[in-house]
Amino acid sequence: MGTTMIKKQHRPISREVAEKISGDIKAGGSYREISKKYKVTNFGIKTAFSTHKIKIDDIYKNRTSVSDATIKKAVKMLASGETQQHTAEIIGIHVMTLKRAFRIKGIKKDPAWGKGRLSKQQDARARALFKNGMSYGRVSIDLGVSKIALYKHFKKIPKPCFEMSKKERAELQYMLTMGADRKNIAKKLETTVWFVLFATVKLGLENYFNSSEKRGVRNALTRGMIEEIINRKFKGETTGALIKEFKTTKPTLYRLFYLIEEDCIKRLKDQGTRRKK
Repeated sequence: MGTTMIKKQHRPISREVAEKISGDIKAGGSYREISKKYKVTNFGIKTAFSTHKIKIDDIYKNRTSVSDATIKKAVKMLASGETQQHTAEIIGIHVMTLKRAFRIKGIKKDPAWGKGRLSKQQDARARALFKNGMSYGRVSIDLGVSKIALYKHFKKIPKPCFEMSKKERAELQYMLTMGADRKNIAKKLETTVWFVLFATVKLGLENYFNSSEKRGVRNALTRGMIEEIINRKFKGETTGALIKEFKTTKPTLYRLFYLIEEDCIKRLKDQGTRRKK
């Protein structure tokens, strides 16, 4: 038995409703917004205008429903390196609607748009964050520019070279004592959760390896080896290359990291409790 095709029916629109729709359009509303509001199709709206002889003329040639705030956001995105197509998608309008809004508002395309140019301040800030091991995505969010802009500006991501100042080490120690997790510490120190782990391990190395009770998993790794591995991780070396050089395995290395981290945090909390007493 064959399938019967049912033609979609359009609900007739009364003159009263058609006039209200006409008023909304003249006030700057789009067909898409209005069709949702009145639960009718674009075709139904245009048919009603024709049936009831309601003229809209060329009202859209000099009007736009795109708000000034949206246009301001679009200009900012374009200045940060986004393309007009991607900007329109993010804002939620068609690229031709965006271009028409710019024309109506008298905004001319800047030759620098889409070039991925960062200011000197943004460049310095991005380099500092990349140095701390942060990714393109994290730096993009922090600077308020697109990843495309960063790709175009840097071509190649600067390698990390993470070093903690005396003040940052003291801050790390305090936050660990207070029970802060890696994510919150990373946010405060503007680095990654992995670098927080490595920094914590480095902080607890001496006590861990000097303790006769902490024999755990070491796989012939000495304190000096662990410190060197961490220093080289801070400079962007891969774990794969390091475990091969130091003749260990990734599970062994990271299990040792977690044991040292756990011991370090416990010691700091115990010290904090004793001071309070």
